[in-house]
Amino acid sequence: MKQHASLSRTSPQNTPARRGFTLVELLVATAIVVLVTGVAYSMYHAVMATLGASYGEQKGFGRATAALDIIRRDLACSTEVVPGSGVALSLSAGELADAGCSTLGLFFAVAKRETDDQANFRIGRVRYWVDSDDDGSSGPRVLFREVKMLEAEGGFGEPMREKLLTDVVAFEVEVFDGTQWLQEWPGQKVVRLPRAGRVRLVFADKGGQRVVETETLVRAGTLF
Repeated sequence: MKQHASLSRTSPQNTPARRGFTLVELLVATAIVVLVTGVAYSMYHAVMATLGASYGEQKGFGRATAALDIIRRDLACSTEVVPGSGVALSLSAGELADAGCSTLGLFFAVAKRETDDQANFRIGRVRYWVDSDDDGSSGPRVLFREVKMLEAEGGFGEPMREKLLTDVVAFEVEVFDGTQWLQEWPGQKVVRLPRAGRVRLVFADKGGQRVVETETLVRAGTLF
């Protein structure tokens, strides 16, 4: 029994020695952690930059399409039933120094409520043009919209101006007279409205230049 007990005891010489990490191993592990962290941060930064640019492009595109919808609505609702106005719609192409930017003016009718009764429509006069934001030649070009509503007394109210879109490269409007598309509408000579209109907007964003377009029938113009 004594001999068996002595044999079962573990000799200190057979016990494996415990040791920690060496300095080289710690340095290698630290380098790997730093490398992985750097790669992860670079990927995160690249993804966030891509998402930010995509969001900016979508935001700019959304503003452009919203502006286009407003112009299309005004064209579709054009009217010439304005006592004493004499001009239903006027359109002029841009001058040489302002090529690609039309100036559009028209009268439009909007319903006060869902009805076909003419007495329940409001008449407005709207004008679109492109100019620099600071009224100079060096600022970004802005598409402006100015509206004057016809008051009950017969005169037009105070103008309401808004900026529809910034960084405008081109604002091109054409109207259809039944046979051809025209870049100018001789409003002083022709009272009737065109039958259709189309608008092309070019604007700049971080990704370069983008284009939005639309066409619409002029309901009142199709009656003549």
